[in-house]
Amino acid sequence: MFERYFFEVGKRLRQLEEEQGDQINKAASECARCIKEGGILHLFGSGHSYLIAQEGYYRAGGLAPVRLIVAEDLQLSKGGHRCSIYERQEGYAASFLSDQDIRPGEVLFIFSTSGRNPVSVDVARFGKKQGAFVIGVTAKDYSNLPSRHSSGALLMESVDLVIDNCIPMGDALLSMEETAVPFAPGSTVLGTALWNGILAKTVRLLVEEGIEPPVFRSGNVEGADLYNKKLMERYQDRIRF
Repeated sequence: MFERYFFEVGKRLRQLEEEQGDQINKAASECARCIKEGGILHLFGSGHSYLIAQEGYYRAGGLAPVRLIVAEDLQLSKGGHRCSIYERQEGYAASFLSDQDIRPGEVLFIFSTSGRNPVSVDVARFGKKQGAFVIGVTAKDYSNLPSRHSSGALLMESVDLVIDNCIPMGDALLSMEETAVPFAPGSTVLGTALWNGILAKTVRLLVEEGIEPPVFRSGNVEGADLYNKKLMERYQDRIRF
């Protein structure tokens, strides 16, 4: 059965490359511009989408100027059902957005497969109000479902750039006649692959501009501590490492 899952993931990775290539290149271009101008990238997600946002933060082989937007009530460690309740509360985002230092010209990524819940829409609206370039990573399969935000807007209608993560409605990639419920979700593996694809293109663009990409080395490699310390010092006034 795992072979089927690996096949489905692989198929959707190829779909991302073929169908979302222009959007990925645009996202990377905005990221490279932001870093070149001295800005930072902001990542947000709730529930399991928070795992995707975490992938970009303080990561071996990842970019240093990446800031994770943290809202404890939206983390699974506080309880999965509890998290779902909070992400559906319109206006809840105000409780953590007031402390977010998002500046004009910076880039804000919002990961939400359904894009239906108020918290992701509110974060997108806040980011645009601050003058950031807002990117929504979501599933267009959900575009016909109603928003839970009073404005009626989905995440994909609230951002500057939409990247479809190519996940089917319901997230699960497999099904069997013997069971009524589809299983084996794909949004986390596709979302983290998508983020790292954008990262890879961003690094390439920076190199082409003659800029040394601010990429962390693995802390388990000799000499990395001093190298990473210098990177953290560069951004420590904006990012809590």
